[in-house]
Amino acid sequence: LQPFDKLLTLESRLRAACQTSDRLDDPALQAEARQLVPAEVLRERAACEPVGMSADESEALFRQLLRWFKHEFFSWVNAPACVACGGATRGVGSAPPSADDLAG
Repeated sequence: LQPFDKLLTLESRLRAACQTSDRLDDPALQAEARQLVPAEVLRERAACEPVGMSADESEALFRQLLRWFKHEFFSWVNAPACVACGGATRGVGSAPPSADDLAG
């Protein structure tokens, strides 16, 4: 790439990162995310942690949130199925996000 092209690539990556950051501050998206978290279940689990595991209740709750996210909410996918045919896919490198990706 030429120096000018490198600057354009950097600029587009920075713009995409700023758009992502702006979306994190969106109260509607925050509310939508909160609806996915089983807060009451996590509070109950935190209350059942052995005494001495946490400095305070918020630490126990945070530990339960992390455990829930890693083991119940999130699942790792090495090769997602094709959205068109359901067949196997393989990674071929990275690309900037599409307009659909940025739109959410």
